[in-house]
This record gives sequence, structure tokens and C-alpha cells, in this order.
Amino acid sequence: MAKKLFIIITVLFSAVLTTKAQVKVTARIDSAEILIGEQTSVHITVEHPQNVQPAFPKNVQQIMKKGVEVVKKETVSIKEDEPVKGTNTSDYSFTITSFDPALYYIPSMNVKVGGKVYSTNQLAIKVNDVKVDTAHVDKFFGPKEIIEPVYTWRDWMPLFFLSLLLIVCGQTIWIAARKLIAAPKIKVVKAAKKEQLLPHKEAQNEIAKLKNEYESEELSSKDYYTSLILILRKYVSKRYGFRADEMTSYELVEHLIDLGDRQKLMAKENAEKGNALEEPIKEPDYTELREILATADLTKFAKLKTDSNEDERNLMRLSSYIETTKSDKIPVAPVEEEDNKQETPAQNPRTKKKVVLGIAITASVIVVLLIINEIFELLL
Repeated sequence: MAKKLFIIITVLFSAVLTTKAQVKVTARIDSAEILIGEQTSVHITVEHPQNVQPAFPKNVQQIMKKGVEVVKKETVSIKEDEPVKGTNTSDYSFTITSFDPALYYIPSMNVKVGGKVYSTNQLAIKVNDVKVDTAHVDKFFGPKEIIEPVYTWRDWMPLFFLSLLLIVCGQTIWIAARKLIAAPKIKVVKAAKKEQLLPHKEAQNEIAKLKNEYESEELSSKDYYTSLILILRKYVSKRYGFRADEMTSYELVEHLIDLGDRQKLMAKENAEKGNALEEPIKEPDYTELREILATADLTKFAKLKTDSNEDERNLMRLSSYIETTKSDKIPVAPVEEEDNKQETPAQNPRTKKKVVLGIAITASVIVVLLIINEIFELLL
């Protein structure tokens, strides 16, 4: 038991001696001589084991001698000491100054490391006064009286020329405004388009035209079905009022089915209310419509070659679909605006006068602002 106790005491004593040997506390100052009001930094450097953190003095102002002021405190920086493994170097710095010329001693400061207090070395700083040449006091001039500014013609010249420029801009605005009012206005005549054919009649005419072209010319399957689908899309766009050319084949059929379901639902509601429909609703064959679109897609993307019988059958299917879904209501012809005389802005005399008027007004505003600025600079 005594042997174990002796070993423990020996280890602890060795550790304490090792810690003591590893700790080193020093203080240094960047500049030991300064002029009054200048600043210099004081650094406290501690070399210590990595597992121990030093405790630097919290209020260094109380440690400083009277006449020395602490301006700024820095943070503690820690870096690992490479030559001696297992130790770190911590640096704490603060900035001091003085406004009284004298020689000041900075007392040693205490740093606590691992429960033990270590003291730094003492420092000194000399504060020198600024030398004043008292033998030639006449070169230091006293305060002068307030002198009123003297204006010359050169000071007023910018304001004079700006006023002339403002008069020119005002005359330009007046002339351009009068000519703009007197210039004849170009009238725009609105012309309505001629009455359009019913969607199903226009589609049937195009089908007949395509049939004649197919019989008289050798159209490829791709060109034939491209024209056929174009007739279908134009028809449903005008018949139902939606952009069929922006839809895929699948979206087009699904949209037409949805429209048919809504029409049937509306017809059922009207029948329950006792309102008869103007036109009976006919159910088209959407399966045939899908087959036409599928064949067209295959000829376009898969380069499918079709025979004349299939081409004629799909043409008849499309004609049947149009006949089933046709409506005898006359669509309202859109009104478009057309100018009787097309002129570019450069050719229009009113446009030129508007440009001149706009430039003159902008220049006048700028000149007025410059005049106000010149007046403030002269009077203030």
C-alpha cells in the first residue's frame, strides 16, 4: 500500500514539474517611444500545454499607471507550437496611448495557467511632446474676419447663357406645338372582313380539293395525311372555338370527348327545364377519329406507307365526322383595323413634330434645373 502511494505521489509531482517547465509568460510592446496621442500595442504571450487554457487579466486599465489609457482590447489568438509538440502559444494584445509627455512603467501582469499564477516582465513607454517653434510665433496666424464674396461678370456668365438657352427652348416648344396642332391627322378606316363560310362547308370544300389533288397528283402518305389533319384541326378550332393546332393527337380527341360530354349534360339540364335545343346533338365516332390521327402520326414520324383504299377510307371518315358535328349557326366575322395608308414613323410629319417637341421640353427641364443650381451656388 505504501509502495502504491509513493508511486502516485511521484507521478503527480513529476506532472506538476513538467507543467511548470512548459509554461512561459512574456510581455512586449510594439513601440517603446511615441508622440502624445499616438497608439501602440502591448502583447502578452503564453506558451502552455494544449490541454490547459490561460486566463489573461480582464481589466488591464486598472493595471496601467495614471496617464496611460487602454484604447482597444483584442481577442486571444491561439496557435500550435510546431517545434515543441503538445504545446500552444496564446497571444493577447491591447492598444494603449497617452496625452501627457512622460516616461511610464507598465507593471507586470498576472496570467493564470492550470491553477497557477505567472507574472510577465515589466515594460516601459516614453511619451514625447510635439515640438513647437516658440521662437517664431509670428508664423502662426490668428483667425480672420468674415469676408463677403465679390461677384464678377465671369460668375454670372453661366447663368446668362443658360437663360438664353431657355428662351430658345421655349420658342422651339411654341413653334413645334403650333405646327403639331395645324398638321392634318391621318384617319384610320376600319374595314370588316367578308362573311366567312360555315366551318363545315369550308372543311368539305378543302376535303374535295384534297381529293382532286390526290387523284391528279402523286402525293406521298406524309403530305396527304398532313393536309388531312390540317383540315381537321382548322375545322374543330372554328367549330368549337379552341386552339386545336397546339394540341397533340391524344389531347385533341380527349378535349373533343369532354366537349361532347358537356353538351350532353347541358342538353339533359335543358330537357329537365322544358327547354328544347335548337339543334339535336349527334354522337360522333371518336374511335375512327383516333385511327385517323394515329395513321397521320405514323406517316409523319415512322414513315408509314399507306395504300389508296386506306387513304380514301380515312377521307370518308373525316367527312363523316364533320357531317355529324356540323352546326348551321353563322359565326361572327371578326373586325380588323386596316390603315388606308401605311406610313413609317419617319414619313409621318406629325411624328417628326412630336419628336422635336419632346426633345425641346426635355432640354428646357434640364436647363431650368441647371439655372436653379447656378443660383444656389451664387447665393449660398
